[in-house]
Amino acid sequence: MRVLLLLLTLSCGLYLVSESYYRSHISMEGQYQARLSDLRVERNQLHEVIDATIQEETFQTDLYLEIDGIDSVSVFHSRGKFLQFKQGVYRYSAEITATQQADITNIETSDGYKDMLQRSGMEESGEITLLYLDKKIALVESGQQKNIYLYVRQP
Repeated sequence: MRVLLLLLTLSCGLYLVSESYYRSHISMEGQYQARLSDLRVERNQLHEVIDATIQEETFQTDLYLEIDGIDSVSVFHSRGKFLQFKQGVYRYSAEITATQQADITNIETSDGYKDMLQRSGMEESGEITLLYLDKKIALVESGQQKNIYLYVRQP
């Protein structure tokens, strides 16, 4: 009986240690921030800040978008869930809402903003490829253009 109790105690201890290690070293759970500036097109500069919160299989993001062709920073919020994880690829489903809209000042240079407005209010699905993960950063590839984002874990 004592041996059984000892084995049960050791099993519980090992589970708690492995769960703690997973949450602190392997799990993507936490708050992250990414910044993107695209200066390739001379007349159409794009700046994005993405704040992301991941909890188990759900996530929320706030995207702050500043782009030539709009008069102020626009904000988009998304809420979604991870549907599947296989070999470093996360499949997800999310709904985007425009929480702060800007006025378009130049129709020719506001394509990124117009794209986000079109995606608002609709459920979308996609894939995120996890390229690297440690306790401080996550490097992911996402989007149709396969953009690579460096997310820094926030304290």
